Amino acid sequence: MPAGGVRRASVSGGAAAASLPAGLGPVSLRYAYGLEDSALTGGVGQTVAVVTEYGDSTAQSDMAAYRSEYSLPACGSGCFSVVDENGGTNYPPAGPAGWTLATAQSLDVISAVCPNCHILLVEAGTTANGSTTVGITDLGAAENTAVSLGAKFVTNTWFTPEATFGTSEPTYDTDYFNHPGVVITAPDGNGAGYGTYYPAASPDVIAVGGTTLTADSSAARGWTETAWSGSGSGCSPYEAKPSWQTDTGCSTRTLNDVAAVADPTNSPVASYDTSSGGWVEGGGTDVSSALVAAAFALAGTPASGSYPASYLYAHDGAHLVNDITSGSNETCTPAYLCTAGSGYDGPTGVGTIESATALGAHAPDASLTGGPAAVDPASGSLDIFGTGLQDGTAWGDVWTASGGWGAWQNLGGVLDPVEYSAVYDPASGNIEVYALAPDSHVYEDSSSSGTSWSGWKELGSADWEGIPSAVFNPLTNSVDVWEVATTGTGFVDSWNPATGWSGWKNKSGLFTSGGLTAVYDPVHSAMDVYGVGTENGTAWGTSYTSATGSLSGSGTGAFSGWNNLGGNLTGKLSAIYDPDTANMEVYGQDTSASNDYAEEIESSNPSSGFSSWHYLYNDGPVISAPPFAVYNPRDNSIEVWEADVDQTSFYDSWTPSGGWTAWQNKSGLISSGIDPVYDVNSGDLKAFGVGPSNGTVWEASIAPSGAFSAWANISGILKGGDL
Repeated sequence: MPAGGVRRASVSGGAAAASLPAGLGPVSLRYAYGLEDSALTGGVGQTVAVVTEYGDSTAQSDMAAYRSEYSLPACGSGCFSVVDENGGTNYPPAGPAGWTLATAQSLDVISAVCPNCHILLVEAGTTANGSTTVGITDLGAAENTAVSLGAKFVTNTWFTPEATFGTSEPTYDTDYFNHPGVVITAPDGNGAGYGTYYPAASPDVIAVGGTTLTADSSAARGWTETAWSGSGSGCSPYEAKPSWQTDTGCSTRTLNDVAAVADPTNSPVASYDTSSGGWVEGGGTDVSSALVAAAFALAGTPASGSYPASYLYAHDGAHLVNDITSGSNETCTPAYLCTAGSGYDGPTGVGTIESATALGAHAPDASLTGGPAAVDPASGSLDIFGTGLQDGTAWGDVWTASGGWGAWQNLGGVLDPVEYSAVYDPASGNIEVYALAPDSHVYEDSSSSGTSWSGWKELGSADWEGIPSAVFNPLTNSVDVWEVATTGTGFVDSWNPATGWSGWKNKSGLFTSGGLTAVYDPVHSAMDVYGVGTENGTAWGTSYTSATGSLSGSGTGAFSGWNNLGGNLTGKLSAIYDPDTANMEVYGQDTSASNDYAEEIESSNPSSGFSSWHYLYNDGPVISAPPFAVYNPRDNSIEVWEADVDQTSFYDSWTPSGGWTAWQNKSGLISSGIDPVYDVNSGDLKAFGVGPSNGTVWEASIAPSGAFSAWANISGILKGGDL
């Protein structure tokens, strides 16, 4: 192959000699990166594309052999497809030795990590090889074809030194790789060590380095990992630095963003490639690139208009990535560009994946569930909403990392002074707000920018008395809005991009005006719903799946019916999924004793029952409103916030290593409930409440360092029941 040409990213370590494949297989790859649970249920409906050069006539049969060997689901028609660079069937001829292995490794690693994913192979031609463009027009066309055919996740098997394209790289970025809302991963070199390569250098692409992965029973993770000496890294001479990169030793684009196993000698992966003689132990950054793309698919569809590389940096330091602190690929200045160390470094970026949570657009808690505050990962903002003191007009304010809080904006309407339900909808790319009006109807307003709004629209003419609860449902790519009728019966209305609103569906039950709370359970691929019953404050819960269709249908579908959870509670329940324990946890305000305390129940599988309700410290504060909980990925904690009868704020924190702390007094003067939210844009955990004087809104926050920021006035004049 000519010097400076497009290169394959695979490296062979030789053929396996045993009847069972040697090298790392699916189970090892999943457990090493915390993907086992996600791999069982995630990736349904997602398409991961592999862009490669040259043709591979045995690609599908080779992948079938791999999947059969490891008892993975078959991937035939409807699951696997192959096209040429223009989306047709004019496949290019086979290439030099090794190119089919790069393709096979990518297909097999995707199969291992995301067995439920659809896989699209896009084979680029070679008409431009040998010219100054080194095949970029073919490979670039293949990139665009992968996206146009619906792939939200694209991995590449090829790379070329940055000097190949030089100052033309930004043009190619625009023409071929600038696809917001799509994950594009690329290998950064292979075997040569320190140096930067294209397309990994593109700020629109996730640059993936390589590691050496070693099983280690003495390590808490079960594995140890070091930077692979053959991985590329460094400072791009041509590409601008993306806004989410903050390292100071390189003023331009720094490679890499993330890393995964790639060492073909010390930690080879198993793959099957007919042209290489069958089972092969190999590696290379095509392996790490494909693994990262498949893991992103497990995390769910990226936010519309976003650059998914930014998710990694938003979670950096949040214990969602494994920080790789040893190994190097060269000696360089500054040293972090070629030597792994604490925090960000060139060879391994922010680290390797600890779970699919690190790759999601959303915080891994109830962030898909509506509340007065909602994070918008596409625009990098945090939005808060409530009803003004005068005339019931809705108001909103927006926070961004660059500008802080803006000014409160009048959103019009005439709404009740009860909690709003705002949620980011990745299907539409909008922030959507739901509220109850004095006419007892539910209204919706939405915005794609946070500043320009569609105007309030009525969701049917039925009468409601509960606080509306909106949740994004990844099972059906819909927004589900739950309400309680004036009769106490639970109802749901669902919006899907393809079909619009379903209309309100009766889901039975008998609930108080506190309303219902819905949250997604990723382990069991279920939506869970909870509410307080009208008799004796008993809590009730249910779940539904996509097994027999969405709740938008006229029947109950996979809706399980309501289950008695016991307890004696009041107000609205707070429910979150805890990724550290894989538990669904429900919190509420107890009224069985002479004083009101926070209580919790939990379950590893809600369909099989919950624990008994228990107090969060019997000596805790006497509370004036229901507690609200949030998962904080920064330190893997559950944070529960509430205000006591003296209007002082408190929070209690649970971590896997330390359990519950005692309630901590965080001062303030809050007359409402306290709404906490984890902001992926800043890394802060923020809490909001309304003060007793003139309806002023207050904010407190816990920074990534753990430092608490005292309550600060963010102005506004809201009615006290809003938060």
